Amino acid sequence: IDGLYIDDTALDRKSMQRARRILDADGNTDRRVSMHSWNHFNGLAKWSNSSIAFTELYPYYDGPWHGEGFNANASPEYMLVEMSGIPYGLMGEMLDHPNPWHGMVFGMRTRWPWSGDPRSLWKLEDLFGIADSAYTGWWDAACPGKTDNTQVKASVYQKKGKTLIALASWAPAKTKVKLEIDWKALGLSPSKTTLWAPVCEGFQSERVFAADGGIPVAP
Repeated sequence: IDGLYIDDTALDRKSMQRARRILDADGNTDRRVSMHSWNHFNGLAKWSNSSIAFTELYPYYDGPWHGEGFNANASPEYMLVEMSGIPYGLMGEMLDHPNPWHGMVFGMRTRWPWSGDPRSLWKLEDLFGIADSAYTGWWDAACPGKTDNTQVKASVYQKKGKTLIALASWAPAKTKVKLEIDWKALGLSPSKTTLWAPVCEGFQSERVFAADGGIPVAP
C-alpha cells in the first residue's frame, strides 16, 4: 500500500490514529494519506466549514483536496481559511477551478490529472529544491518578502543561499509590483542579487528583474 485516499469519510479520531500507525509501522514514512472534501458550506451540509468538520483528523493526513464547490479564484482570505491546509501544516491540492498561481502562495497544487497537469511546476520546484525549504506565508508578519500592492500576495520558500518567492495577483487588471525584501532575513545582499523567473511551461516565461525593479503580474 502506497497510501490512502479518503473521500469525505468521517472516521473518528481514534480510528484514523490507528490507521496511520499501521501505515507507518514498518518505518516507511513515505505513504501518503490524502483527504478529499466537497464544500460543506451549504444547507444540505448544515453550513459547516470543511476544515472545522475534519480538524481532529488533520494530524494524520498529508494533505487535503478541497474539491467540488471550491474555487481557487476566490479571495485570498477565503482560500486561506476555507481551502488551504497550510494553517495546519499541510500542503493542499485544488480540484474544481484550480488556479496554479493563487495556489502557489498557499502551498497548494493542481491535482494531477483530475484538474490539469502541474508537472512543469513540479520540475521548477525540484530545480529549486523545495522539499527542504522553509515556507512563510503572505499573511505572516515575519514573511521576508512582501509587495507594495495589497492585492498581490507573496509567500516565501527559503533555504540557505537561495529563495523562491511566489507571487499571485487578485487585482482585476495587469499591474506592476515591487518587492519589499528583508535581505538580512534571507541572508542575501541586494547588490549581488537578481530576481530570476525560470521558464515553466504553461505557467510563466523566463524573465530576469533587478532586485529593486518592477515586476509585471497578470490578473
